[in-house]
Amino acid sequence: MADLTIAAVEPTSAPARAAMRAYIRDVADRYYERPATSDEIDAGLAEHPTDDLVPPYGVLLVATDESAGEVCGCIALARVPESDGVGEVRRLPSPSPPAAAAWGGA
Repeated sequence: MADLTIAAVEPTSAPARAAMRAYIRDVADRYYERPATSDEIDAGLAEHPTDDLVPPYGVLLVATDESAGEVCGCIALARVPESDGVGEVRRLPSPSPPAAAAWGGA
């Protein structure tokens, strides 16, 4: 099993950008039923900003496989605007097979 670390990160940090790029790539690959181009991934990132994922409005958690030195997952939690403490889970990708193995087969 991998040495997994989960931490809250700034949406503009390198780990956050890597996690979001992987997430958008996964979604775009499935949508287009082929590998997405860099331009399509960039467009997806522009359409789904993460600026609001900072306290007190939200948080972006990134999982890193410390032994491999790479990001292997993320989850975004955000408060629903104009609600009384209601939140939502956003951007929760399914782990890739290597990430699932790192997470103990999750």
